[in-house]
Amino acid sequence: MTLHEIKPVATLRTPVVEIAPVTRESDLNAELDSKVSELRRRMAEEGRGEGLRIKLADQSVADLSLVIESEEEGLLQDARVNVASGSYDLALELLDELLELVPRHQEGRYLTACCHYGRGG
Repeated sequence: MTLHEIKPVATLRTPVVEIAPVTRESDLNAELDSKVSELRRRMAEEGRGEGLRIKLADQSVADLSLVIESEEEGLLQDARVNVASGSYDLALELLDELLELVPRHQEGRYLTACCHYGRGG
């Protein structure tokens, strides 16, 4: 006896979704406004409350958050950019500040060596 004989397998049906092309940003805003108005009207008819709140997705809220990095990380990031662009003197100033704060910082030492090598020393 096979599985097909025990219980026939139904085919999967996917819903038909139409995506209309957006030609202008104003079209998208107008469509959003009309959908929100329609939701508010339906909620008022059903008596489900006065207002409508639109919840942002968790990811978009995370994108809006401000992450304050440590002073060491900021100096290191700036130094990396300057080393990559060949601004060795500016990078060395930043790395000196970093190594003053964290004397045994491995990447700070490595980038300092790269700067001296890049300057020909």
